[in-house]
Amino acid sequence: MSGEEAATGASEHSYRPQSLTSQALRVRAGVFACDKKIIVGERFGDESEAFVAYIDGMIRIGGGPQSRREVELFKALHPAPELSRRLLEEEVDWYGK
Repeated sequence: MSGEEAATGASEHSYRPQSLTSQALRVRAGVFACDKKIIVGERFGDESEAFVAYIDGMIRIGGGPQSRREVELFKALHPAPELSRRLLEEEVDWYGK
């Protein structure tokens, strides 16, 4: 799913599409239409701390080193008893073609 598809889907379900990214993504891929755009830093990953502080819950399915670092940041912000309702992680072996 592209960012544009995610924003469209969010709008269709009455969610406000928002983007929190680094300048690197903005330059490389553009910023899709969102109700709110937050640009943090110059390089990929610069936005991680702001992103984790901004969200109430997290779903990680697979992913690389940056998403795993963001999960660790998220865990540090929330007491262990809350994590079962705020965090879902799932590893995957297959990412498509």
